[in-house]
Amino acid sequence: MGLFSLFAKPRPANTDNKIAGPTFLEGITAHIDQPKNLHPREWRRKLRTAEGNEWFRIWFYGHQLNGRDPLVVATDAAPVLMYAEDVETGRHILLFDGARHGYSVLFGPSFARDQAEESRPLTHCFSDGYGNNAFRVTLSALYSVDHEMVFPISTGTRNPALKEGRTELNAMKRNAFGAFHVSLINKNGESITVLSEELV
Repeated sequence: MGLFSLFAKPRPANTDNKIAGPTFLEGITAHIDQPKNLHPREWRRKLRTAEGNEWFRIWFYGHQLNGRDPLVVATDAAPVLMYAEDVETGRHILLFDGARHGYSVLFGPSFARDQAEESRPLTHCFSDGYGNNAFRVTLSALYSVDHEMVFPISTGTRNPALKEGRTELNAMKRNAFGAFHVSLINKNGESITVLSEELV
């Protein structure tokens, strides 16, 4: 055993670090055992339905880059929209909406809501270099902003900074993450990052 291994921080048993995570993913995720490089302010889970299904097709609106990780990014017209489709049931699950999710949208100038709905058809289904279009999905949200410092109001009150003004503070904080990532694992066990959004 080397000197550095004596002082190495032990890997956590799973991703249960008491961070609540996004409200729109509640009840459809599961912990990841032995996670690597889990940030103290990171929420990380695998997508899993109540029925236990873990294989999904990924539908998106956006521009897909070429490269080792073929990231989906916003177009000149509109932000990214990404859904997962359960291969067993056909159910569609919202993974990320660049017009609604993240710190910069909740506290800064936002994309027009009606325009976002009309201009972002989910016409693209992701496939990897092997032609696979069904994947296991890993989701990560990083909470890099201290919301109490930026927007100091008491828990349970309404948030006037939100465009609709109806979201309670706790829910707002859970959806105002500073970064969001979606990684896919194909049937060969290879990981592919398809979404990496910096939202501060």
